[in-house]
Amino acid sequence: MKSSSILLGIILLIASSCAEKSPNSDNYQKDSLCTVKETNFDDIDEESENSNNNEKEEDMVDISDLFSSEELDKIRFNFISQLRFEFKSFSIGYEIAPLSEAKDKNFINHEISDEEKSENMDVIYRILLKNYPIFKPVSKELFEEKMKKVFDIDINDRTIRGTSFFTNHSMENKFDYTTYIDLKNHIVTFGNLPLMFKKEMDWDGFYKKLENLDQETIEYYDTEVSLYKEYLNEASQKKYSIYCSKKKLEYLFHINNYVFYDSQASLSWLLSKESECIAFFPYTQFTDILFYFFNYDKEPRINKNNFRFDISKGFPLKSDRYKSLFGEVESCSQTQYYNYFKFKVRTGMMQYVVDNCYDETDLDTFGIRKDKLICIMEDCFEYLFEYVLKGDKYKESNGKYYENSYGTYESYGCHYYQVCAYLAYYLTKAHEKFVSYDHGDPRCWHNALVNNLREDLKNNDARFEKYVKENNYFHLEGFEQIMKDAHDQAMAEP
Repeated sequence: MKSSSILLGIILLIASSCAEKSPNSDNYQKDSLCTVKETNFDDIDEESENSNNNEKEEDMVDISDLFSSEELDKIRFNFISQLRFEFKSFSIGYEIAPLSEAKDKNFINHEISDEEKSENMDVIYRILLKNYPIFKPVSKELFEEKMKKVFDIDINDRTIRGTSFFTNHSMENKFDYTTYIDLKNHIVTFGNLPLMFKKEMDWDGFYKKLENLDQETIEYYDTEVSLYKEYLNEASQKKYSIYCSKKKLEYLFHINNYVFYDSQASLSWLLSKESECIAFFPYTQFTDILFYFFNYDKEPRINKNNFRFDISKGFPLKSDRYKSLFGEVESCSQTQYYNYFKFKVRTGMMQYVVDNCYDETDLDTFGIRKDKLICIMEDCFEYLFEYVLKGDKYKESNGKYYENSYGTYESYGCHYYQVCAYLAYYLTKAHEKFVSYDHGDPRCWHNALVNNLREDLKNNDARFEKYVKENNYFHLEGFEQIMKDAHDQAMAEP
């Protein structure tokens, strides 16, 4: 295992840009990187060189000229603290060996303080502005406006204290990778420092010393901790030089350039290249975080990017992956993790399906028109309505949680009824628009609203219909008539 096993685990959704002439310009050259100060490797001894030195030199920025020696000492200290925190997530011994028997419990129990996180964001901000001066600092007024528009966060909320806050407080024993809002510098970042020591650990030697030990023993765990601790102590004592990742800086630039200056060029970069900057975990790409964690469904290109399903014949199968596409029906547990998370039906995503339900020029591999989006919407409605038919326990979040097989907490309610109500409305609108093109029904169409209302009437005491009526048809124009027509059709058919 190479250094990437741990150092790539420092997952920051961060990077910088290049050739945009201004922060809101779309003249960005996708494959270019800005000119930065070349990394100086004059003093590297032969022991520290390895096979990826050339790659590292090309991808790293020397930050030594940006900070005083005292500041670099502090940055080094915080980076070591971060590596200790990351190590416990990678440590095999941590998962298996009984921690109570470990020799050095404090090392593996290490946490990063909020003060360190705030200091890290100051460092990231200074590196960003130095290497990418084309990014204009964000004013307080613009920051406040975009926090509300994009994240639905009111930064004047009295519960927000200090110079920063974090949308993730309790991902225990996992990477703290979720979005950080920097109230002081007015940027969005991801907390951890995107840094690397010039002298990496001898990973071949590290694992050679472990290869004859049983991974399920406390001896393996203690040896692993001891070897890594020795490396970090040496990094501190010898004051290892530190470098910053160009790619992650570029990522950071594009995130902020899109959020605050609506740059479509930066959005293009994020949609096509952000996966190169991260690894390991789902929903860690910034565009996914915007959509799934903050319900940002106002951007058609992000909406389109979330239809990543291979349905060439237009007949999707019911799948668990549809659950959170149009609303967080089963992710109420995220309120445990994301303290600013709010439930929301993604009506922007639903309207996107209505607007793009049919494209005459969009053909599948068989030369037949694609109706994938409307097929996915109907399939999602069918799938979620199965929970509606199971009764009122799936109606709304009741504040009660149970521990699932993943060790996280789920709510029984979680708004299945509400998401299905909106889906019923927008699905009907999408179908009306599709048939207006005079090509008949979509290939997947099976009149899901009518069929499910029939089941609701027979086996569920019409609870769904009553729920929609009690909520005044969610003030959706024409929804009352849609429900009446579907009810009459359901009653008329056997």
